[in-house]
Amino acid sequence: MQDVTKFFNTQAAANVIAIVAAAIAIAAFWAARRTNNAARVELVTDVRREWEEHRHDWATCLLLYNGADDYYVDASIEQRERVHALLANIEGNPTGLTANINAVRAETRTVRRVMRFLAYCGRLVLSNRLSCDDIYNILGPDVARHGKAIRWLCGSATMRESMPYMDSDTEWSHMADQITEWSYFNEQEVILALIDILWSQVSKNGDFGPDSLIRVAQHKRTTKSGLDGRRRIRRLARPRSGILHAWRLSRELKYSERLPFDSVFAGNRRHVEQIDPIYLRRTLGSSFLTRRRIERALELQRQASDDD
Repeated sequence: MQDVTKFFNTQAAANVIAIVAAAIAIAAFWAARRTNNAARVELVTDVRREWEEHRHDWATCLLLYNGADDYYVDASIEQRERVHALLANIEGNPTGLTANINAVRAETRTVRRVMRFLAYCGRLVLSNRLSCDDIYNILGPDVARHGKAIRWLCGSATMRESMPYMDSDTEWSHMADQITEWSYFNEQEVILALIDILWSQVSKNGDFGPDSLIRVAQHKRTTKSGLDGRRRIRRLARPRSGILHAWRLSRELKYSERLPFDSVFAGNRRHVEQIDPIYLRRTLGSSFLTRRRIERALELQRQASDDD
């Protein structure tokens, strides 16, 4: 009888110890989680503050790419006048090769500051220190919509490759690529991954017109650039944060190829004439239900147009 009592006392003590250990582990987990969340919030605040300090340089970068008269760029009159004078001087001095090179190379410092910052942002996401949502809240669609400009600014494409329609006979078209650095290959890869992340968030939130989102989704699927982007982000994220996070980022990029239904039809978004169901995420995993939902949404749009 004493042995039985001793056994149950021992078992009860072991159970108490196990419960206490579990409680301590849970408390430690929540404490670590709160600490990590606080550190993430602080990091987001710091990165947002640093981005605000780069706004002036970012506007200059866009003017160098799009031209001083691009009114979509949030730039001051003084910035526009300075870039306009730079382009005019280069066009007016086609024989002064050394002077032109020195003039455009003077802009490299501004471009490099912005590119180093974007690469830093990309590495924060790849290493799981910031989420895709975090970096999108900082940079937003104002950066996401300038993918072509960023490809040129980081040196992964020439001016004429990113703007094939530009006049190739101008002195600026020959001189502009002197501004960018083309040999920082890993940095370029990180920045390209960041562009893909930002556009996936644009697609996820529906922050552009449905026609633009559908057109990009079609391009990514038909040219396989979406697949290339997912491979790139897995390759970059795996050594920094492990296989699981690399897989999560890769899955996140699929939003730019299969759009959420609300990104196309919800709210006050512009009407679309037609859309192939392959570009929308399936409703309850069924392509049939997705197609019926699209047909219903298009019919409601037509009725609203008739009423107007």
